[in-house]
Amino acid sequence: MTKQSKNLSQKLTDRYLQRIALIDDRCKILESSSRFRQWFNRSSFSAREIDFLVNIINNKKFNKDLLLESDSETFIVYVTPENQNQYCIEIKDDLKKESTIFGYNLEITLWNFLTKGPVHLWACNENLEFEFFGTNWSKPTGTTDNREIGKNWMSYIHPDDIELFFPVAMAAMKQRAKFSLEYRVVQADGTYRWITNQAYPHFENSEFKGYIGINQDIQKRKEAEQALELSQKRLEMAIETGHLGTWEWDVKTGKCHFNEYWYRMLGYEPEEIVASYESFIHLVHPDDTPLLQQALIKHSSEKTPFFELDLRLKAKNGEYKWIHDRGKIVEYDADGFAKTIIGIHIDITNIVKTRRSLSQKIKELDEKNIELQKYIDSNLELENFAYIASHDMKEPLRNITSFAQLLERDLQQNKTQNTAEYIDFIITGAKNMNAFIEDLLEFSKVNTQELKLVNFDPMLAIDAIKGDIHLH
Repeated sequence: MTKQSKNLSQKLTDRYLQRIALIDDRCKILESSSRFRQWFNRSSFSAREIDFLVNIINNKKFNKDLLLESDSETFIVYVTPENQNQYCIEIKDDLKKESTIFGYNLEITLWNFLTKGPVHLWACNENLEFEFFGTNWSKPTGTTDNREIGKNWMSYIHPDDIELFFPVAMAAMKQRAKFSLEYRVVQADGTYRWITNQAYPHFENSEFKGYIGINQDIQKRKEAEQALELSQKRLEMAIETGHLGTWEWDVKTGKCHFNEYWYRMLGYEPEEIVASYESFIHLVHPDDTPLLQQALIKHSSEKTPFFELDLRLKAKNGEYKWIHDRGKIVEYDADGFAKTIIGIHIDITNIVKTRRSLSQKIKELDEKNIELQKYIDSNLELENFAYIASHDMKEPLRNITSFAQLLERDLQQNKTQNTAEYIDFIITGAKNMNAFIEDLLEFSKVNTQELKLVNFDPMLAIDAIKGDIHLH
């Protein structure tokens, strides 16, 4: 028998794998534990059962739970190769044939569930060193069970979880009590996976021998919890950042749940308002109550995705605040009526005020635009009048200028000094009048055309004024 087999045999002789032996390829026993010999001698096996074991060896059906039957009992056999043509056989349990219901052997079913099902069976000694694993131990760890025998429990646990595990386990061992924990165990690739652990104290002849327990893989559950926690944090951040008031209404009982911001936006403390639909509807402006009821009825009857409306709620200071209410039926009763409705409130008072102020400004601008249009229309009329008037006045001025020039020519020989001055006065006055008409026409266009600034010599204006005064 090899050193490894001797160590294994010695270790398991008085523990959970109590019957172990080393056999050859013809099923001849080479070495065995005392309990295996006791078991083998009292069990009557025929040549058929021996051939069954030989067939297992020849077909290399190792590392599997196999059933071996004698005349009165059924056994679970576990065969593993040791050296060339040598095999280790372990008798894990004996199952009575009469323990059956509807043709199922309950003990075999239970054993298969514990070793192959979703839970992982294990056993350890008083030093927390593992002595047994179910064949499904590889599922959460990615390792084979035989290689894990003898390792300390603490070597599997994530460093951050040891602080939680150690005091609980030590306290339970001191009291010889059961304990339950959730923690992460290391896998073969170095990563960690969440399991839940149930450990029960094991006694032999009233002597504490260690723990027997089961583990269950809860990695997917933990990932779902972490995703839910992250989603909840994001939701809380959105509510806090957006100052959203949330509400939940149990339609049958009339009870409601409001978050802190719901109360705060109205200036109340949570204890100042009873969380009920009756209290809520009492705060709604009377003119908005029918609108809210209509929105709820439409949402319920037409099964719309949600309902929303703007309504007024009475604040603690007696003023009404504008609130945007958006909700959804999330649960119906057996009769198809709304059972639970949830929603949010957003304070839009400042938005409504801004909207109204903007509307007033737009109205004022419209009124000013009307006045401006009247002014423009008036200027257009003035421009038209100036154009017509200048056209009508220019013609007589041209005639005055022409006849004055003809008169000056006819009196060229008999013209006195006074006559010359009078004629010159007539011609100059006509020209000035023509210039005035042109200026009036240009002035009428001031509000319709872009102004062009030019350089102006004030002395020219002064000389012109002097000339007019001299003539007078």
